[in-house]
Amino acid sequence: FMFRYESFQGSIISMCSAFVAAMPIGMYFLIHLANFVGAARLSKKGMKVQEKRAVMRLAGTDVLCVGDSSLLGESDSTVIKTLQAFRDDGVRVILISKEEPEVLFEKAKRIGIVDGGQCVDAATLGDMEAMRKAVLRSTVIGNATSLQKSIFVDILRESGNMVTMVAKSEEDCAAVQNADVSVGFAPQGGDVSGLSDMY
Repeated sequence: FMFRYESFQGSIISMCSAFVAAMPIGMYFLIHLANFVGAARLSKKGMKVQEKRAVMRLAGTDVLCVGDSSLLGESDSTVIKTLQAFRDDGVRVILISKEEPEVLFEKAKRIGIVDGGQCVDAATLGDMEAMRKAVLRSTVIGNATSLQKSIFVDILRESGNMVTMVAKSEEDCAAVQNADVSVGFAPQGGDVSGLSDMY
């Protein structure tokens, strides 16, 4: 900045590059710094981050599972805008709820997070192969039990996806624990928020 008359931003980038190249610990430091900055930004929006590494994993999400259709109730909610932003960035959004599939699909279409894809009734899925096909092809899965939600998350992860589970009720605790990243929407101290990486 002082000797080469580079811009301040360029000087910072050069300094960070030299720091990383000079010491392997530099990369470790930068990862922690990125997690800290991400957690601070989420905190400003009302999120509480309980697992700092979840911020980086959230950025690498391939599939976002929503476990409770009541999160879709408000048309102007931050949740809906966030789901739409993930979808616009190429993240696959899957709604997996205990609600009737057709009702759930209409809600999802109305708020613009799905415009096609398959709608499946989880009550008709008799074995693991049927469950695997359903979750890998569908955008909406209704009538899903707590156990099925957990299995769907496992299948998605085993297929090489980075899975984020968004949950609200205690029935989603098993799916929350199986996901790479979990976001709970519950009062502080509730089962879902206690198990989630962030809430």
